Amino acid sequence: MSNVIGWLHPTDESNQRDGFNEPGIEHFRESPVKNLAREVIQNALDASCGNERAVSVKIKLNKVLTESIPNIDEFRKNVDHCVLGAFNESPKTDSFLKSPMKNYRKEKCQFWKFLTLIH
Repeated sequence: MSNVIGWLHPTDESNQRDGFNEPGIEHFRESPVKNLAREVIQNALDASCGNERAVSVKIKLNKVLTESIPNIDEFRKNVDHCVLGAFNESPKTDSFLKSPMKNYRKEKCQFWKFLTLIH
């Protein structure tokens, strides 16, 4: 077993490109953190449904030294490829993809951590 951490980005072999018109993406566009939090909480409630068990969800904004993220150079390269692949698709796409590029090139980057516990 290897201790190397890498990034896996499955290939969509459907030969169909939805881009940013895909409804799942559009749902999160306006307030991504708020909508993601709502989705995580709903999924936690669904998971405990029928068990009558308590559910707790912790949401935390983390800041870490960017260079401490395992294989950060590989991740940056993957994001760069996404940007190149979607170059000039639309202003919305360009804006969406440039945000992680900027975040992971800073000394410290931030990300949201969601932890769900079913008691």
